[in-house]
Amino acid sequence: MHIAVVGCGHGEIDKIYDVIAKIEEKQGIKVSAVLCCGDFQSVRNMTDLRCMACPIKYQHMHDFHRYYSGEKQAPVLTLFIGGNHEASNFLQELPYGGWVAPNIFYMGYVGVVKVGPLRVAGISGIYKGHDYLKGRHEYPPYNQGTIRSVYHYRNLDIFRLKQIKQHVDIVLSHDWPKGIHQHGDFNRLLRQKPFFRDEIERNELGSRPLSEILEAIQPSYWFSAHMHVKFAAHISHSPPDNRPTDDEIEHSTSAEVAADDVVTNSSKSEAQASRATKFLALDKILPRRQFLQIIEFPTSSNDEQVTFEYDAEWLAILKSTNNLVSVKDKPSFMPGPGYMPRSDFSATTEEMDEVLTLFEKDLSIKNNFQVTAPVFKPGEHPRQAKPCENPITKDFCYKLGVVDPLSMLVSEEMMNLSISALDEDYPEDVESQMDITMNCTSRTDDSLNYNPDEISLDVDDDQGESPSELQQSEDNARLSRSKLVLPPPKNGGDSSSLTTGEAKEQEGSRIFKRSTLVLPPPKHSENDEDNIEVRSDTKDAEAESTSLFFLDTGGEPEVKRRRDWMS
Repeated sequence: MHIAVVGCGHGEIDKIYDVIAKIEEKQGIKVSAVLCCGDFQSVRNMTDLRCMACPIKYQHMHDFHRYYSGEKQAPVLTLFIGGNHEASNFLQELPYGGWVAPNIFYMGYVGVVKVGPLRVAGISGIYKGHDYLKGRHEYPPYNQGTIRSVYHYRNLDIFRLKQIKQHVDIVLSHDWPKGIHQHGDFNRLLRQKPFFRDEIERNELGSRPLSEILEAIQPSYWFSAHMHVKFAAHISHSPPDNRPTDDEIEHSTSAEVAADDVVTNSSKSEAQASRATKFLALDKILPRRQFLQIIEFPTSSNDEQVTFEYDAEWLAILKSTNNLVSVKDKPSFMPGPGYMPRSDFSATTEEMDEVLTLFEKDLSIKNNFQVTAPVFKPGEHPRQAKPCENPITKDFCYKLGVVDPLSMLVSEEMMNLSISALDEDYPEDVESQMDITMNCTSRTDDSLNYNPDEISLDVDDDQGESPSELQQSEDNARLSRSKLVLPPPKNGGDSSSLTTGEAKEQEGSRIFKRSTLVLPPPKHSENDEDNIEVRSDTKDAEAESTSLFFLDTGGEPEVKRRRDWMS
């Protein structure tokens, strides 16, 4: 069985399938499934596009909307996790995963899915310490903070993965486990990405929670993206306690990652001799970049056709940890040793049998995809994003007996249960995605490490500033650029000729708001002609007043945005 692994998708779905088709023709093989490591960008329409956290100049419709509408269909079963540049409003409808289009399946916040005989675990998003302990409190319409925090994974996601005891073949993540550079070609990595040196020297490259998962479940393979570079590593593990051996679990998972398009492994016995994880990070989809790898997994059947199935152990873990779900914007902590009534949530045989009973002993993932939002039409304008309950999630939660975090957040009156509720345009007086233009191209990004190949955001949220504090700082910065200076009036002047604002200037210092200052015409008398002195370059003032805004006509739709005049 051949599996295609892809790095950052960035919406280039057509290119993924085109490259796979060429490899199949050249190598004489058949690819059974595609695994994408994030930034898939399942954007259905312009509303989804404005819910993606990146500057507007990087927001493009790309290819997905054609697969969503049915104009095209994925030729290969595709499984993907979320990254840090996604249509977050759409993915938030599927916290436990689901079909986003025919033959294209999203794994949810965190999950385990069987791809044929392989167990594939995945975790969406990236790590940020200041959001790690919080609940899933975000919902559309997003503000300047939640549009980014919505794709930060939480401690509950990591806690659930740590409960897995059965062997996992593949783990998908967007960012890298911390310290992974120590197990690969360190010098080559620095030659390709020299700006990683500072983070590597401080041992800050990668995610600490993911390194804990790497040691806890010890998968055969781990695939990542995010850093936009191909990097391979080999991690040796000591045998963990209380874990079934490979002889106890019938999985054919051995393979060997190589630099060629297709790689094979010799035998399963070599993997049993010493447990190890083969790590591979891939690049983004660009010409002459290494963004795709095809791996061959030995199977007992010659049938290349595979299906997706739910995993009984994972479903049991979801059900037992359902009471730990939080939607509060404050820290919540996971149970530790001695926690009553339960601290170990690993799945028991009875719990897995219960899950099988609930699903009538059929864990196959039914193709129950439904169109739940308007399909993109050229020339359309974005609408106000609203929380929407997805029928796939509703059916899954009802069957397993778990809660939908989005439904917990929003009351039924606010829930958008029909497509017609999306027909209203953006109100001009509501702060929403349209107000978050993020048109600056700064070096501050929501990723853990600076990468010049990565899409940059306008403001780094590490400082934890609220939107009101950010707005106040911007206002202060604007005041500092004022060119209009009014000196105190002379004592002999006529105070009746001063405006109210000028009278207050005599009493003390005052911060003027950004507004039009109107001065009365000067009196034509010898005594008063020098009372008021205005030191301003008329041309400069006019130029600045007309350059504060400009009309961006470079994309769909036309949006009036602020020029980055502070840079």
